[in-house]
Amino acid sequence: MKTILITGASGYVGKAFLSAHGRDYKFRVFGRTPVEGFDFFKGDIKSLDDIERAMKGVDAVLHLAAATTDGTGISDYEYFQTNTVGTFNLLEAAVRNNVKKVVYGSSVCAVGFRATPRLIMETDRCEPSDGMYGYSKYLSEQLCECYAATRGIRIIALRTAMVVPQHKVTAPANPLARHWLGAVHIDDVVQAFRLAIDNDAIGYGVFHVASGNPASKFDITKAKAVLGYKPQHDLKEITSPGALKTAQALAGAALGIPCRVIKTFASLTRRSGNK
Repeated sequence: MKTILITGASGYVGKAFLSAHGRDYKFRVFGRTPVEGFDFFKGDIKSLDDIERAMKGVDAVLHLAAATTDGTGISDYEYFQTNTVGTFNLLEAAVRNNVKKVVYGSSVCAVGFRATPRLIMETDRCEPSDGMYGYSKYLSEQLCECYAATRGIRIIALRTAMVVPQHKVTAPANPLARHWLGAVHIDDVVQAFRLAIDNDAIGYGVFHVASGNPASKFDITKAKAVLGYKPQHDLKEITSPGALKTAQALAGAALGIPCRVIKTFASLTRRSGNK
């Protein structure tokens, strides 16, 4: 049985993943907070010594630890130190311990939200959003690509959209919010990370993980074709008629011009180019 080091295990995605697959591998939890039922190595991702100590004897790493955009006033310095320096430390520790597989939890903020008539693809130029958070994720992806190319580590980076909890699949209060264009259900996120862990053929790859909603702006064709990703939740509640009417009112008030509601999912599909 593989031994997998997981960082950020006490976070929402980490807990959901361990709940679903915690008995499929031998997991070693690294971080500040233990998770009941799993081996625990206390440490700080910003410390190379800490992560190197936890890395000894593992076969692969699931890297979910991050300073996130949760509205708690995290400084740019903390984003960079935790997300980018932390990822560097993890990759360097993997090299020093001959660990050849890393799955990195990135974000669609690395490629960025933008106004475009077509879907945003993994090959598009990155224009990170959400300030230093997005840039810290983008820079971490660059580090992953570098270590895959120069140190022989197999690395998969999953750019997840905004994760929707199981019990909160409802239309957002503000449908014009950027997360409206690419939310993803937690079950589908867990599925994508499991597929990435089990894939040993990819040397380096970046994949979008979003829902199958035709209103999503993030292309998931690559994840479907290469990883076998099959989102089970389209999150149509987020683009329900009620949400669209609210969007019309908000857009009209903001722009000072009449705005028409797109009433059907078929029209959303045609307009977005998502088949």
